[in-house]
Amino acid sequence: MNKKNKFNSNKSSSKPDIIIEYNNDLNNFTPVTVIYVRPESNYLAYENAIIKGIHKHSDIIYMANISGILFIKDALILEHHSVQYHFAILGKSEIAKYPEMVKKFENHFNINFDKAEIIGAFDAILKLKITQEELFNTFVNNKNFLRYYGQTIKKIDNYYVVNYDIPALLKKYTPTINVFVVVAKFKKPDYSFLSLNQSISKEIMSNNKSPIIAFNNDKFNNLKWMEKVKRTYHFSNNHIMAMFDMIDFVFKSDGSHINFNETPLGHMLIKNNIDEKKLMKIKDYPIVYINQNGNKVLVNIIDEANDKDLNQCIDLIKSIIW
Repeated sequence: MNKKNKFNSNKSSSKPDIIIEYNNDLNNFTPVTVIYVRPESNYLAYENAIIKGIHKHSDIIYMANISGILFIKDALILEHHSVQYHFAILGKSEIAKYPEMVKKFENHFNINFDKAEIIGAFDAILKLKITQEELFNTFVNNKNFLRYYGQTIKKIDNYYVVNYDIPALLKKYTPTINVFVVVAKFKKPDYSFLSLNQSISKEIMSNNKSPIIAFNNDKFNNLKWMEKVKRTYHFSNNHIMAMFDMIDFVFKSDGSHINFNETPLGHMLIKNNIDEKKLMKIKDYPIVYINQNGNKVLVNIIDEANDKDLNQCIDLIKSIIW
Protein backbone atom coordinates (compact mmCIF):
# COMPACT_ATOMS: atom_id res chain seq x y z
CA MET A 1 0.00 0.00 0.00
CA ASN A 2 2.02 2.91 -1.18
CA LYS A 3 0.18 4.95 -3.75
CA LYS A 4 -3.08 6.76 -3.23
CA ASN A 5 -5.95 6.56 -5.72
CA LYS A 6 -4.93 8.28 -8.94
CA PHE A 7 -8.42 9.84 -9.12
CA ASN A 8 -7.98 11.67 -5.78
CA SER A 9 -7.64 15.03 -7.46
CA ASN A 10 -9.95 17.11 -5.28
CA LYS A 11 -10.24 15.96 -1.70
CA SER A 12 -11.52 19.34 -0.58
CA SER A 13 -14.57 19.15 -2.84
CA SER A 14 -18.05 19.10 -1.36
CA LYS A 15 -19.18 17.24 -4.49
CA PRO A 16 -18.16 13.70 -5.37
CA ASP A 17 -15.58 13.07 -8.05
CA ILE A 18 -17.78 11.02 -10.37
CA ILE A 19 -15.81 8.81 -12.74
CA ILE A 20 -18.77 6.86 -14.19
CA GLU A 21 -22.18 8.53 -13.87
CA TYR A 22 -25.00 6.31 -12.62
CA ASN A 23 -26.97 4.88 -15.50
CA ASN A 24 -29.39 1.99 -15.17
CA ASP A 25 -32.34 0.60 -17.13
CA LEU A 26 -34.91 0.22 -14.36
CA ASN A 27 -37.46 -1.39 -16.67
CA ASN A 28 -35.19 -4.41 -17.12
CA PHE A 29 -34.42 -5.54 -13.57
CA THR A 30 -30.99 -6.98 -12.91
CA PRO A 31 -29.52 -7.17 -9.40
CA VAL A 32 -26.99 -4.57 -8.29
CA THR A 33 -24.62 -4.25 -5.36
CA VAL A 34 -22.58 -1.44 -3.83
CA ILE A 35 -18.91 -1.79 -2.91
CA TYR A 36 -16.86 0.84 -1.17
CA VAL A 37 -13.45 0.74 0.50
CA ARG A 38 -12.70 1.67 4.09
CA PRO A 39 -10.64 4.82 4.67
CA GLU A 40 -7.63 2.67 5.61
CA SER A 41 -7.87 0.66 2.37
CA ASN A 42 -8.47 3.50 -0.09
CA TYR A 43 -5.41 2.73 -2.16
CA LEU A 44 -4.99 2.06 -5.87
CA ALA A 45 -4.13 -1.62 -5.32
CA TYR A 46 -7.46 -2.24 -3.59
CA GLU A 47 -9.44 -0.32 -6.19
CA ASN A 48 -7.82 -2.23 -9.05
CA ALA A 49 -8.52 -5.54 -7.33
CA ILE A 50 -12.16 -4.63 -6.72
CA ILE A 51 -12.66 -3.60 -10.35
CA LYS A 52 -10.98 -6.80 -11.57
CA GLY A 53 -13.14 -8.96 -9.28
CA ILE A 54 -16.30 -7.20 -10.41
CA HIS A 55 -15.72 -7.62 -14.14
CA LYS A 56 -15.92 -11.42 -13.95
CA HIS A 57 -19.57 -11.25 -12.89
CA SER A 58 -20.84 -7.70 -13.35
CA ASP A 59 -20.73 -4.38 -15.15
CA ILE A 60 -19.86 -1.18 -13.34
CA ILE A 61 -22.72 1.32 -13.64
CA TYR A 62 -21.38 3.93 -11.19
CA MET A 63 -17.94 4.86 -9.94
CA ALA A 64 -16.96 7.79 -7.76
CA ASN A 65 -14.62 9.08 -5.09
CA ILE A 66 -16.31 10.72 -2.13
CA SER A 67 -14.29 13.20 -0.12
CA GLY A 68 -14.23 13.32 3.65
CA ILE A 69 -15.71 16.79 3.52
CA LEU A 70 -18.76 15.39 1.75
CA PHE A 71 -19.04 12.61 4.35
CA ILE A 72 -19.15 15.25 7.06
CA LYS A 73 -21.34 17.73 5.16
CA ASP A 74 -23.99 15.11 4.41
CA ALA A 75 -23.45 13.18 7.68
CA LEU A 76 -23.07 10.11 5.48
CA ILE A 77 -21.75 7.71 8.09
CA LEU A 78 -24.29 8.79 10.71
CA GLU A 79 -27.04 8.41 8.13
CA HIS A 80 -25.70 5.07 6.96
CA HIS A 81 -25.39 3.65 10.48
CA SER A 82 -28.24 5.60 12.05
CA VAL A 83 -29.81 2.72 13.98
CA GLN A 84 -26.43 1.42 15.21
CA TYR A 85 -25.55 4.94 16.36
CA HIS A 86 -28.94 5.20 18.08
CA PHE A 87 -28.29 2.00 20.05
CA ALA A 88 -24.67 3.00 20.77
CA ILE A 89 -25.96 6.18 22.43
CA LEU A 90 -29.01 4.85 24.28
CA GLY A 91 -27.82 1.30 24.97
CA LYS A 92 -29.98 -0.47 27.52
CA SER A 93 -33.05 1.76 27.24
CA GLU A 94 -33.36 1.09 23.51
CA ILE A 95 -33.01 -2.69 23.89
CA ALA A 96 -35.59 -2.62 26.69
CA LYS A 97 -38.25 -1.51 24.18
CA TYR A 98 -38.23 -4.99 22.64
CA PRO A 99 -39.08 -8.07 24.75
CA GLU A 100 -37.57 -10.24 22.01
CA MET A 101 -34.20 -8.52 22.33
CA VAL A 102 -34.30 -8.70 26.12
CA LYS A 103 -35.06 -12.43 26.07
CA LYS A 104 -32.25 -13.23 23.61
CA PHE A 105 -29.84 -11.16 25.66
CA GLU A 106 -30.74 -13.07 28.84
CA ASN A 107 -30.53 -16.46 27.13
CA HIS A 108 -27.14 -15.73 25.59
CA PHE A 109 -25.40 -14.13 28.56
CA ASN A 110 -27.30 -16.05 31.24
CA ILE A 111 -28.01 -12.94 33.29
CA ASN A 112 -31.11 -10.97 34.27
CA PHE A 113 -31.50 -8.02 31.91
CA ASP A 114 -32.42 -5.54 34.65
CA LYS A 115 -29.33 -6.42 36.69
CA ALA A 116 -26.89 -6.36 33.76
CA GLU A 117 -24.67 -3.28 33.30
CA ILE A 118 -25.55 -2.59 29.66
CA ILE A 119 -23.98 0.57 28.28
CA GLY A 120 -23.59 2.20 24.88
CA ALA A 121 -20.19 2.31 23.21
CA PHE A 122 -19.59 5.99 23.93
CA ASP A 123 -20.21 5.50 27.65
CA ALA A 124 -17.94 2.43 27.53
CA ILE A 125 -14.98 4.55 26.41
CA LEU A 126 -15.37 6.71 29.50
CA LYS A 127 -16.06 3.93 31.98
CA LEU A 128 -13.40 1.54 30.69
CA LYS A 129 -10.92 4.42 30.20
CA ILE A 130 -9.93 3.26 26.73
CA THR A 131 -9.78 4.84 23.26
CA GLN A 132 -12.16 4.23 20.38
CA GLU A 133 -9.57 2.01 18.68
CA GLU A 134 -8.88 0.03 21.84
CA LEU A 135 -12.59 -0.64 22.21
CA PHE A 136 -12.84 -1.62 18.55
CA ASN A 137 -9.91 -4.04 18.84
CA THR A 138 -10.91 -5.65 22.13
CA PHE A 139 -11.69 -9.27 21.27
CA VAL A 140 -13.82 -11.61 23.37
CA ASN A 141 -14.89 -15.23 22.97
CA ASN A 142 -18.25 -16.24 21.51
CA LYS A 143 -20.01 -16.60 24.85
CA ASN A 144 -19.21 -12.94 25.58
CA PHE A 145 -20.38 -11.66 22.21
CA LEU A 146 -23.85 -11.37 20.71
CA ARG A 147 -24.85 -10.10 17.29
CA TYR A 148 -28.57 -9.70 16.77
CA TYR A 149 -31.04 -7.48 14.92
CA GLY A 150 -28.10 -5.70 13.30
CA GLN A 151 -26.58 -4.70 16.65
CA THR A 152 -23.70 -6.11 18.69
CA ILE A 153 -23.16 -6.61 22.41
CA LYS A 154 -19.69 -7.35 23.71
CA LYS A 155 -19.01 -8.14 27.35
CA ILE A 156 -15.87 -6.39 28.58
CA ASP A 157 -15.14 -6.67 32.31
CA ASN A 158 -18.58 -6.35 33.90
CA TYR A 159 -20.03 -4.18 31.14
CA TYR A 160 -22.17 -5.25 28.21
CA VAL A 161 -21.15 -2.80 25.50
CA VAL A 162 -23.64 -2.03 22.73
CA ASN A 163 -22.23 -1.46 19.22
CA TYR A 164 -18.58 -1.27 20.24
CA ASP A 165 -17.42 -0.34 16.71
CA ILE A 166 -19.38 2.88 16.16
CA PRO A 167 -17.03 5.37 17.91
CA ALA A 168 -13.97 4.09 16.00
CA LEU A 169 -15.93 4.05 12.74
CA LEU A 170 -16.99 7.67 13.12
CA LYS A 171 -13.45 8.72 13.99
CA LYS A 172 -12.08 7.32 10.71
CA TYR A 173 -14.18 9.60 8.51
CA THR A 174 -12.26 12.88 8.68
CA PRO A 175 -12.14 15.75 6.13
CA THR A 176 -8.89 14.39 4.66
CA ILE A 177 -10.10 10.90 3.74
CA ASN A 178 -11.41 9.81 0.37
CA VAL A 179 -13.62 6.80 -0.33
CA PHE A 180 -13.85 4.87 -3.59
CA VAL A 181 -17.40 3.67 -4.38
CA VAL A 182 -18.76 1.51 -7.20
CA VAL A 183 -22.15 0.08 -8.11
CA ALA A 184 -21.96 -3.24 -9.93
CA LYS A 185 -24.81 -4.64 -12.02
CA PHE A 186 -24.82 -8.41 -12.41
CA LYS A 187 -24.46 -9.65 -15.97
CA LYS A 188 -27.12 -12.30 -15.35
CA PRO A 189 -29.96 -12.27 -12.81
CA ASP A 190 -28.92 -15.64 -11.39
CA TYR A 191 -25.45 -14.52 -10.21
CA SER A 192 -25.25 -14.60 -6.42
CA PHE A 193 -24.10 -11.80 -4.14
CA LEU A 194 -21.79 -14.26 -2.41
CA SER A 195 -20.08 -15.29 -5.66
CA LEU A 196 -19.29 -11.68 -6.54
CA ASN A 197 -18.07 -10.91 -3.03
CA GLN A 198 -15.79 -13.96 -3.13
CA SER A 199 -14.47 -12.91 -6.54
CA ILE A 200 -13.52 -9.48 -5.19
CA SER A 201 -11.97 -10.98 -2.08
CA LYS A 202 -9.92 -13.41 -4.15
CA GLU A 203 -8.53 -10.61 -6.32
CA ILE A 204 -7.58 -8.54 -3.29
CA MET A 205 -5.84 -11.46 -1.62
CA SER A 206 -3.90 -12.33 -4.77
CA ASN A 207 -1.97 -9.05 -4.50
CA ASN A 208 0.33 -8.61 -1.51
CA LYS A 209 -0.11 -4.84 -1.84
CA SER A 210 -3.82 -5.20 -1.05
CA PRO A 211 -4.32 -7.72 1.76
CA ILE A 212 -7.63 -8.44 3.45
CA ILE A 213 -6.62 -6.72 6.65
CA ALA A 214 -8.18 -9.24 9.02
CA PHE A 215 -6.68 -12.25 7.19
CA ASN A 216 -3.12 -11.32 8.14
CA ASN A 217 -3.57 -10.98 11.88
CA ASP A 218 -3.96 -13.90 14.29
CA LYS A 219 -6.29 -11.96 16.57
CA PHE A 220 -8.96 -12.11 13.84
CA ASN A 221 -8.82 -15.92 13.55
CA ASN A 222 -12.18 -16.48 15.23
CA LEU A 223 -14.03 -14.09 12.93
CA LYS A 224 -16.17 -15.53 10.15
CA TRP A 225 -15.05 -14.93 6.57
CA MET A 226 -17.68 -12.25 6.00
CA GLU A 227 -16.68 -10.39 9.14
CA LYS A 228 -13.03 -10.40 8.07
CA VAL A 229 -13.87 -9.03 4.64
CA LYS A 230 -15.99 -6.24 6.15
CA ARG A 231 -12.92 -4.77 7.83
CA THR A 232 -11.39 -4.07 4.41
CA TYR A 233 -14.35 -3.13 2.20
CA HIS A 234 -18.13 -2.89 2.32
CA PHE A 235 -20.30 -5.08 0.11
CA SER A 236 -24.09 -5.03 -0.20
CA ASN A 237 -25.13 -8.61 0.58
CA ASN A 238 -28.74 -8.43 -0.56
CA HIS A 239 -31.28 -6.38 -2.51
CA ILE A 240 -32.51 -4.30 0.43
CA MET A 241 -29.02 -3.44 1.63
CA ALA A 242 -28.05 -2.48 -1.93
CA MET A 243 -31.07 -0.17 -2.20
CA PHE A 244 -30.22 1.62 1.05
CA ASP A 245 -26.52 1.82 0.17
CA MET A 246 -27.37 3.43 -3.16
CA ILE A 247 -29.46 6.11 -1.44
CA ASP A 248 -26.43 7.09 0.64
CA PHE A 249 -23.54 6.69 -1.80
CA VAL A 250 -24.81 7.25 -5.35
CA PHE A 251 -24.68 10.92 -6.29
CA LYS A 252 -25.73 12.89 -9.34
CA SER A 253 -23.37 15.33 -11.01
CA ASP A 254 -24.89 18.27 -9.10
CA GLY A 255 -24.00 16.62 -5.78
CA SER A 256 -27.54 15.50 -4.91
CA HIS A 257 -28.39 11.91 -3.97
CA ILE A 258 -30.50 9.63 -6.14
CA ASN A 259 -33.94 8.75 -4.80
CA PHE A 260 -35.57 5.38 -4.14
CA ASN A 261 -37.37 5.37 -7.47
CA GLU A 262 -33.96 5.42 -9.20
CA THR A 263 -32.81 2.21 -7.50
CA PRO A 264 -33.85 -1.17 -8.95
CA LEU A 265 -35.65 -2.49 -5.87
CA GLY A 266 -37.01 0.91 -4.87
CA HIS A 267 -38.47 1.33 -8.35
CA MET A 268 -40.30 -1.99 -8.02
CA LEU A 269 -41.51 -1.24 -4.47
CA ILE A 270 -42.96 2.10 -5.51
CA LYS A 271 -44.78 0.29 -8.33
CA ASN A 272 -46.18 -1.93 -5.57
CA ASN A 273 -47.53 1.13 -3.71
CA ILE A 274 -44.79 1.37 -1.06
CA ASP A 275 -44.07 5.10 -0.88
CA GLU A 276 -40.66 6.69 -0.38
CA LYS A 277 -41.52 8.00 3.09
CA LYS A 278 -42.00 4.43 4.32
CA LEU A 279 -38.77 3.31 2.66
CA MET A 280 -36.83 6.15 4.27
CA LYS A 281 -38.37 5.30 7.64
CA ILE A 282 -37.12 1.71 7.53
CA LYS A 283 -33.77 2.80 6.11
CA ASP A 284 -33.25 5.00 9.18
CA TYR A 285 -34.56 2.35 11.60
CA PRO A 286 -34.72 -1.13 10.04
CA ILE A 287 -35.79 -2.97 13.22
CA VAL A 288 -39.45 -3.64 12.51
CA TYR A 289 -42.25 -6.10 13.13
CA ILE A 290 -43.39 -8.18 10.17
CA ASN A 291 -46.35 -10.48 9.63
CA GLN A 292 -44.82 -13.94 9.26
CA ASN A 293 -47.47 -16.58 8.60
CA GLY A 294 -49.91 -14.74 10.85
CA ASN A 295 -47.35 -14.13 13.60
CA LYS A 296 -45.90 -10.76 14.63
CA VAL A 297 -42.11 -11.21 14.39
CA LEU A 298 -39.35 -8.71 15.21
CA VAL A 299 -36.59 -8.54 12.56
CA ASN A 300 -33.91 -6.31 11.18
CA ILE A 301 -35.31 -5.97 7.68
CA ILE A 302 -31.84 -5.70 6.12
CA ASP A 303 -30.56 -8.92 7.68
CA GLU A 304 -33.85 -10.65 6.94
CA ALA A 305 -33.31 -10.03 3.21
CA ASN A 306 -30.21 -12.26 3.04
CA ASP A 307 -30.59 -15.08 0.48
CA LYS A 308 -33.92 -13.67 -0.74
CA ASP A 309 -34.62 -12.90 -4.39
CA LEU A 310 -36.27 -9.74 -5.71
CA ASN A 311 -39.88 -10.90 -5.31
CA GLN A 312 -39.20 -12.24 -1.83
CA CYS A 313 -37.71 -8.88 -0.84
CA ILE A 314 -40.77 -7.07 -2.17
CA ASP A 315 -43.01 -9.42 -0.16
CA LEU A 316 -40.81 -8.89 2.90
CA ILE A 317 -41.20 -5.10 2.74
CA LYS A 318 -44.95 -5.47 2.18
CA SER A 319 -45.20 -7.71 5.27
CA ILE A 320 -44.02 -4.92 7.60
CA ILE A 321 -46.57 -3.98 10.25
CA TRP A 322 -46.53 -0.20 9.97
